[in-house]
Amino acid sequence: MIKVYFDNCVYNRPFDDQGNERVLIEARAFYIILKWIEDGKIMSINSDALEYENSMTPDPDRRIRIKTYLAMTKAHAKFSESLAERAKEIVGLGMRGMDAVHIAMCTA
Repeated sequence: MIKVYFDNCVYNRPFDDQGNERVLIEARAFYIILKWIEDGKIMSINSDALEYENSMTPDPDRRIRIKTYLAMTKAHAKFSESLAERAKEIVGLGMRGMDAVHIAMCTA
């Protein structure tokens, strides 16, 4: 089965300005993939990093909606010392903070 790990920006895409054609296409693609997840065709992965970022979302409606998307996942990557070390290695390769954490989480 195909596994996907979305960065938090993907979960937020449906809330962005849909007047921008690229944003609209990306939001629609997200909804198609979300349907595949619901149907069990692919599996999404949640993580402590995604849940943390979502908890910092100031808009409560958006935060709750994204929480429902995250609840559809079948796997969850927990933060650990080894993942922190891997994230540091990824930062050393040029990725920024949370991006490095997400890469470490999705490759765990």
